[in-house]
Amino acid sequence: TLHRRLAAEHTSFRTLLEEVRETLAVELLESGLTVEEVARRLGYSETAAFTHAFTRWRGHPPSRLGRR
Repeated sequence: TLHRRLAAEHTSFRTLLEEVRETLAVELLESGLTVEEVARRLGYSETAAFTHAFTRWRGHPPSRLGRR
């Protein structure tokens, strides 16, 4: 049922998960948490994997978020 409803909305669970992770990542980084802490809270096994995902979402690494 979930799969059918998501398909009807032209999305997937994975897409929704990535959107939520991106939103939470930005909020947590802006609150002052380190990249390592954010990666851990979002369920990434390694900081490098989180950094790669963040760069894919935003076009720059999470370390640059505070400098923009």
